[in-house]
Amino acid sequence: MKRSDKLLVTATLAAVVLVIAFVWLLAVPRYETSEKLLSSRARLVERWYIRTFPPFVWTGQRILDEQTLWFDGEVAWSSKAENRLSEGIHVSPDNRWAVIEDWMHDRPLIILNLSGPPSAKGQRVMVNDPQPNEVMHDYVYSLGFVRWNDDSKSFLAAATGTDWNAQNDMVAWRELWKVSPEDGRAERVKRLERPWQQNRDSIPWPE
Repeated sequence: MKRSDKLLVTATLAAVVLVIAFVWLLAVPRYETSEKLLSSRARLVERWYIRTFPPFVWTGQRILDEQTLWFDGEVAWSSKAENRLSEGIHVSPDNRWAVIEDWMHDRPLIILNLSGPPSAKGQRVMVNDPQPNEVMHDYVYSLGFVRWNDDSKSFLAAATGTDWNAQNDMVAWRELWKVSPEDGRAERVKRLERPWQQNRDSIPWPE
C-alpha cells in the first residue's frame, strides 16, 4: 500500500472516530441541578435537562426535568412520583404548609401538611375550583397562588379572565379568594374589573 493510501485510510478512520464521538456526546443526556431555599426548613431541588441535539439548534436550552421538595432533610414532595411538574411551591411563614401549583394550570392547588401533628403530617388537601362553570377565566383551573397571610391561617389565590359588562364592552377581571389550608375552603374576597387591552397581563392589579 502506498504511503498516500495509508494516510488516506488513517485520515478516514480518524474522521469516522471523530464523527462517532461527536454523535455519542450529543446522545448522552446532560443535566444540571439548581436549588432554591423556600424557608429556613424547606428547599426545592430542580434538575434541568440540557438540550444538545440537534447541534446548533436549541443547543444549551435548559428544560425542567424533575423537582424535589425537601423539608427538614426529608423528601416531602417529588414531581417524579407525581408525574407532574409544579409552577410554584409556596411554604407558609410558620413552615407548616406548602401550596403546590400545577405546571399546566389544569389541576387544583394542593395544600401539603409539612409539620403538623404526626397523624396529619404529609396529608394533602385539594382546593376545588370555586368557579367550575366559569368559561371565561384564563386557565382550565381558575385559581393561582398570590401570597400567604402573615399568620399562616390562610392564603390568597386569584382568578383572572375576561367578560362583558352591562354596556357590552369587554373587560378584564380579577377575583381574590381567601383559602383555608386546613380544609381548602375558598371564600371570595373581592372582584376587580377594568377595560380589556392587549397587554393586560403586564399591568399589575391592585391588591
